Amino acid sequence: MDVINEEFSNEIKREQVSLWYINETQTKLIIKTNTSSIKSLIVGCPLQLLFGRKNNYLCIGAKIKDIPDGALFISKAQYNFKEHEALISALQKCEFDILLINEMDILVAWAKLKISKQEAENILNFIGETYTGVYTKEVEYAHDCFCVSVENKYKTIYPKAHKIPFIEIETIIEDWNTSKVYYYGDNNYYDFKINDKEEGRTFEKEIASALTNIFPTSLYKNPKVRKGNNIRELTDIFAFYKYGSFLIEAKDVSIINCDGYSNKARRILRIQNQVKKAIKQMTGATKLFLEGNEIYSDNNEKININRNQPPHCIILITEFIHEGDWGEVEDLLFNAINETGAMFHIIDFNEFVELLKASSGKPEIIDYNLMQRWKCLMENHSIHIKGTY
Repeated sequence: MDVINEEFSNEIKREQVSLWYINETQTKLIIKTNTSSIKSLIVGCPLQLLFGRKNNYLCIGAKIKDIPDGALFISKAQYNFKEHEALISALQKCEFDILLINEMDILVAWAKLKISKQEAENILNFIGETYTGVYTKEVEYAHDCFCVSVENKYKTIYPKAHKIPFIEIETIIEDWNTSKVYYYGDNNYYDFKINDKEEGRTFEKEIASALTNIFPTSLYKNPKVRKGNNIRELTDIFAFYKYGSFLIEAKDVSIINCDGYSNKARRILRIQNQVKKAIKQMTGATKLFLEGNEIYSDNNEKININRNQPPHCIILITEFIHEGDWGEVEDLLFNAINETGAMFHIIDFNEFVELLKASSGKPEIIDYNLMQRWKCLMENHSIHIKGTY
């Protein structure tokens, strides 16, 4: 698999979720999305490609149908000339590579994607003459209309948009290849594969990898704490700097080991159950931390910490679906805050990585941004928030 050039690599890093057709020795479709959706594709969930047209403005999209009644829709306006050339090339060939990029901007899986010759011809005829150039208000409005046309729920976001013609096609994807990712820090080393069956452990390694350069000498995976004569695990990941501490409990809803695809209500329930379990675990860990119990690394070295400030207690999940009734989870969370005096957070991995990027690798900025996020949580008394970093 050849390397993505610097131009597209930088754009990929700027986007949380998106897709690109590119042509570098081989034609490719690159999709950047969350880990849960990537794992769903690897285990065989359907992928649809979409194309919409408003006048001579083209929009492209993809649907990852991991939740039957709530597929993930990724879209953008297609106005870059090089990308448009690559799209035309892909449609003419009817077969091209598909590359999956995770939240950390890492290529984690790739495969061959095929579409039927007839559908490719239909799309080429549908596309016709297309605008390429700079981003304009007309381009933006065409994308608004595309979103409303594909999924009516976007009408509340783009009230002035109207429906436009679009085409939706099925794809065939051959066996997936996955890469083994290696991360090295001053005192730490992690490796993981997106399709590892030990999904919880893999998620912990991903989180630790994201933090290893920020806390080069003060990051601990699965640290232990002494309670009386007993020693037990404190939390999944622990990091600190001279002014603050971060306790992280990682919860990954199983997909690789799960048969079939659950509907949205069931997926939400599974996430909520994991979050409720994590809040209880974190409450106990926070109390032990604040009581001054001795903490040790996994190789039994004592960790000396400044405990003058209440810690950030982060429930980190692979995805956060904000629909459904989260009242019981909110009650548990605010009870934990009142009980411990610590700053609790429920964050998905996508937002967590954005927080780290915006903090320029500086613990004090991470600390500050989390404090601002926690203030918003307390002011609104709701977990349905997302930081803008």
